[in-house]
Amino acid sequence: MTAQDQAGLGRPAPVSTGAALARYAGALAGSVALVTGAGTGIGRAASIALASAGADVALVGRRAGPLDKVAAAVVAAGRRAVALPADVGDAAAVEAAVARAASVLGPADIVVASAGVNAWADIAELDPATLRAALATNVEGVANVVRATLPAMRARAAGRIIVIASDNGRRAEAGGAGYVASKFGAVGLALSLSAELHAAGVNVHLVEPGCVDTPWYPPEEEAPRELMLAPEDVALAVLFLATLPAHIVLEELLLLPRGLLVEPWA
Repeated sequence: MTAQDQAGLGRPAPVSTGAALARYAGALAGSVALVTGAGTGIGRAASIALASAGADVALVGRRAGPLDKVAAAVVAAGRRAVALPADVGDAAAVEAAVARAASVLGPADIVVASAGVNAWADIAELDPATLRAALATNVEGVANVVRATLPAMRARAAGRIIVIASDNGRRAEAGGAGYVASKFGAVGLALSLSAELHAAGVNVHLVEPGCVDTPWYPPEEEAPRELMLAPEDVALAVLFLATLPAHIVLEELLLLPRGLLVEPWA
C-alpha cells in the first residue's frame, strides 16, 4: 500500500464532476440532441456536455444572444450547432424550430426539455398571468417539444426524451404554489409519456434536481450557493441517462445536493 493509500485508507480519491463528464467523451458520437432552455443554467450545461460526448446540438431558447454563445461552445467542442430562438410555450414556434433543426442537423435522437420559469409567490400575490406563464413553459412547453420531435422518433422506433423537472415536482412548499403546481404537472406528464411511448421504442426519463446554482435564485436572495448543485452536476445526470442501454428505462432520478437535503435558509 502506498503512502497515499495509507493516508486515504485505501479509498480512491473523490471524482469531480468535470472528471466524470470527461468519461463520456465520444459516447454520443453520431447523435443529434435538441435542448430547450439551452441559453442558460442547466440547459446550457447539458448542451455543452452533450457536445463534449460527441453529439451535434440544436439549441432552443427565448433569447438569441445566449444561444449564440452556447453554439460557439458546442462548435469549440468539435460539434455542429444550430441556435433556434423560440418560446417553448408557443406550439407553432416549437414546430418550426424542430423542423429547422432537422433540416440542419438531422432529426433528434435525444431531447432534453430543460426550459423553465419561476412563479414563486404566496397565492394571494401570485398574478394569474405569472401562473399561466409557468404552466405554459414548464408543462405545455414539454408537451410541445415532445409532440414536435416524436414523429421522427416513432419512425426510427428509437429515441430518448429527458425532462428536467424539480424536486418541487414531488415536494410541496408553502409560498410556491404556482411553481410547485407546474413542476407536479411536468412530473405527471413525463411519467405518463413514459407509459405511453415505451412500446414505440422511445424512452422517457425524468430528472428532479434540488437546489441548483442558477439565475433561478436572484442575487439578492441569501441562498447558500456553495452547497448547491452546479448546472454541470445535472448535465452529468443527463449524460448518464442519454447513454443507458435502450432496454433500460430509468423513469425518475431525484438529484439532491448532499449539503442541502432541506433548505435551511427558507
